[in-house]
Amino acid sequence: LAAQEDQVFGFLTEWTAAGEAEAKKQHAMNSVSPWVVCRFAHLSPAFLIEAAKLEARGALPPSIVSLSLALKRTMEDCGEAECEKQCQALAGVAPEGWLQCRRMKRRAAGLRKPVPGELLLYIYRSTQPETPQETSECKSTTVHSLKCRLCTELGLDPSRVRIWDFFGKRPYALLERNPDKTLLARRVFDQNPIMLEEQLDSGGWSYQEED
Repeated sequence: LAAQEDQVFGFLTEWTAAGEAEAKKQHAMNSVSPWVVCRFAHLSPAFLIEAAKLEARGALPPSIVSLSLALKRTMEDCGEAECEKQCQALAGVAPEGWLQCRRMKRRAAGLRKPVPGELLLYIYRSTQPETPQETSECKSTTVHSLKCRLCTELGLDPSRVRIWDFFGKRPYALLERNPDKTLLARRVFDQNPIMLEEQLDSGGWSYQEED
């Protein structure tokens, strides 16, 4: 439903409002902007107009909204293979990661399924520590973008979440101390456990960094 993607859009609008000037500088970088997770082609008309305004202000890459709509139409009329072909042909038009065939589909509930060739990750939540979920991500993705995607798909407020390398099922390293570094640079490997630590009602946190 469009309402689901509208909710994602609203959440990202609120989260990025204070940092839009910085977003203008960063949107051309690979997977840095949190907006990369939004599936613009599935927004309702009212939210599409808001997305177009963001694009006009430079907070989104040029033509990303119209290209998303065109690729969605391509998938519907010509099939997924043709959509994938066109995404590859547009590789030099938009920053890496923004135009992907799978993002022309409606968002599934929960974390997306693992993709072959990506790093398999086991995602834990501090409120549900015994039930990890599986997903995957490219090793070139930044910590910031991974956290944004996970929080968006799980309906969490990223300002109230910290992301940890949960190696050995303990808070091994606070990844977001270097949010712009890639998973590879932060030594996140295949089958790596990741913890999303949710802030306590008191405003504190459950985990502390080791010395």
